[in-house]
Amino acid sequence: MGTSVCIECESCKYSKSLLEGIGMLYDDLDYLIGIMEPRQKEEVLAIRENHYEIQFEPEMKIFACPQCKTLSNHLDLKLEYGTSGTYQTQYSCGLCGSSLATVKNPVLSDYVCPYCGKKAISESSLIAGELWD
Repeated sequence: MGTSVCIECESCKYSKSLLEGIGMLYDDLDYLIGIMEPRQKEEVLAIRENHYEIQFEPEMKIFACPQCKTLSNHLDLKLEYGTSGTYQTQYSCGLCGSSLATVKNPVLSDYVCPYCGKKAISESSLIAGELWD
């Protein structure tokens, strides 16, 4: 089970639900591969092609760009395979290319809207703290 926070820009009305946690289908590696970004999908498929036993830990997390101060949502996936092989998803900011870092309980007033660039992000009262699966 996961939780979400719906953010909204008070200036341009951009809104997005940011998910955290593990969904019901996250114990299926094929499902996870299906929702991955193309580059990561290729990397994980290559690992799976060469290794029969793969342990994986998936979780939706909130990421922040340290440069742009924007928030985004991505699948955080760690794989362990073979005797010592590991793989960890990594993400870059779509605006500036900086490496993204996970954030827990972000202070929304510290971040800017990815659409208009204004520091006007707040939690939407429409769907605050909903559960997802």
